[in-house]
Amino acid sequence: MQCSVMQKTLIHFFIAAACGLAGWGLPVAFPDLSPVYGFAALCTAAIFAFVAVVLGIKSLLRFWRQRDGTSGSAIVATPTISDGAEAVLPNARMSLLELRSEAKKHGWDVSGRTNLEVMDLLDGLRQALVDGLPAWGRPMRFEALSLIEKEPLSSITSNYWKDYEIETGGFADPSVLDSFNVSTYCMHNSARPDKLRYCDIMVDRQLAIKWLLNDALAFKGRRDNLNASRKKYA
Repeated sequence: MQCSVMQKTLIHFFIAAACGLAGWGLPVAFPDLSPVYGFAALCTAAIFAFVAVVLGIKSLLRFWRQRDGTSGSAIVATPTISDGAEAVLPNARMSLLELRSEAKKHGWDVSGRTNLEVMDLLDGLRQALVDGLPAWGRPMRFEALSLIEKEPLSSITSNYWKDYEIETGGFADPSVLDSFNVSTYCMHNSARPDKLRYCDIMVDRQLAIKWLLNDALAFKGRRDNLNASRKKYA
């Protein structure tokens, strides 16, 4: 990279020198040239020389920045895993308790497990997870929390959420401040033995916030509206 940038720098300065020589050399080489044409040639050469010098200086500065390990702005390379899969930065994830706090900031009532609005939020979140919102969790292979805490965060597939959902109590209880107390569960008998429960569930921070501010709003008040409709036609 440094060689190519340096080559560009040299080319730009060479063009500038050539334009300068051409501009000054034309009147000497062609003494009978009209003063108007001579002046025009000199101005044109000066313009091209100026542009070439500016480009050369920019290339030179870029070369110095790359040589010193800086590029004028912070560039963070995305880390990759040895098998070629893209790594996930820790701060790219957010826990469901963080999502609960964000929802509260944006007007969602998440004050208790019997609150219909918090159930609306979880309904919408489950739909987003089925639709592909990235999620991770720690598999609950053991009864002891000390062993579960040692489990690595594992990616949860979107198909998993067709049978499982977020346990309302841990998510909606304002006294719950530990993400390990928020887990998945299944209320029907379609759960297969190969599907584990997860706790300490994380979602993609950027996509989850985007969902909260947009698609989640379609679920807000949904259960309350359904209950009102049932009472109306009861």
